[in-house]
Amino acid sequence: MNSIAAQVDDKVDEIEVKIQEFFAKANDILSWVPDSFSHLIDPIKKGLRDISQKMQEFWKDVKRFLVTERGDPDALKRAGEQWMNQVGNPVHDTAGDIALPELRTYLEWDGRAAEAYKALVPAQAEGLKGIKGLAEQLRRSLTNLGNAIESFWTAVLIALGAFVVAIVAAIVEACGIVTLPAAIPTLLGAVGAVIGLIATAVSSTMSVVDTINTEQTAINQKIRDLGDEWTRSSADLSDATASDGDTSNWRVD
Repeated sequence: MNSIAAQVDDKVDEIEVKIQEFFAKANDILSWVPDSFSHLIDPIKKGLRDISQKMQEFWKDVKRFLVTERGDPDALKRAGEQWMNQVGNPVHDTAGDIALPELRTYLEWDGRAAEAYKALVPAQAEGLKGIKGLAEQLRRSLTNLGNAIESFWTAVLIALGAFVVAIVAAIVEACGIVTLPAAIPTLLGAVGAVIGLIATAVSSTMSVVDTINTEQTAINQKIRDLGDEWTRSSADLSDATASDGDTSNWRVD
């Protein structure tokens, strides 16, 4: 698990403990009120119900990302590096190996077939270099996506940290029947704020994801444009006979 996401998990656990502590304290305080004065605390009970409803909304949002849409920025970055290390770099090395100056045939072979082959090799080498370029683009795209997910979790972590502080403040405020009413708007405001901050983080991240989706579509098209066949010459390089009556420059030693 990514370290930032792990910190978010810890912070969520802390929130769950603190919010239960707040409700336990509030319910304990309300239990002190005689039944004959229960109508006086109805606004407080309503406020607590409002907090409970807001917390349900909060848990729905947070657990959706924690369970079903967590993402794995480290895995995305590793995948990008694998594209370079296992595809891009080896293919680029092969492109260098088949460059004309590296081939013995460039110096030791002449004639019409040799010229046709020499015209073919650069296109093959460029095709291999193009694959490396696509691997570089894919690595960059996957790395950017991983960074966007990390930025999202960082924003969520900051929001949750602020929420914990607000819950602790509400617990301190709820020290008696007189101060409990003041703690309710404190906590309600904090729940609304953290939900809003998470929504903003989601919106910002989705904007980046949309851009990366466009990049991925373009990369996929470039991969399709490479085709699935090795570049070939229109000449018949396999014609090496000297007795078929044509104008082949191949000769038997």
